[in-house]
Amino acid sequence: MSALLWFVAALALAAAELLGAEFVLLMLAGGALGAAGTALALPDNHWLPFVVFAVISVLLVLVVRPPLLRYLNRQGPAALGMHRIVGAPATVLAPVTEHAGEVKIRGEVWSARATEGEPPLPPGTEVTVVRISGATVYVTRE
Repeated sequence: MSALLWFVAALALAAAELLGAEFVLLMLAGGALGAAGTALALPDNHWLPFVVFAVISVLLVLVVRPPLLRYLNRQGPAALGMHRIVGAPATVLAPVTEHAGEVKIRGEVWSARATEGEPPLPPGTEVTVVRISGATVYVTRE
């Protein structure tokens, strides 16, 4: 019976983890699973599952959680919306100067300007988007 309670506790903790996603409750669920296994193997020992739960939970929180968080946060915030095209290649459609021009980026036509000091870019030139201001991209020769 004790093993079943520990198993249900592990499931409840794992389900609660879905609300927070900080992995503390998931580590506690791992400890509860260890306690369930201990209670199943040694049904007459009522205090040992609590010790196993505490030891496994602390070890998981201290050893497994930090690298797991680093792995999941390794990419930093994702570029969203139109800012994701910064760094994208483009093709010049109409001559691009510091004051006018058009480029094609991923099948879409954008108003474009050459970056400061860039010579005029003739049609067909492959360029890279370096920044966006409003609906205008600033490009430089690749």
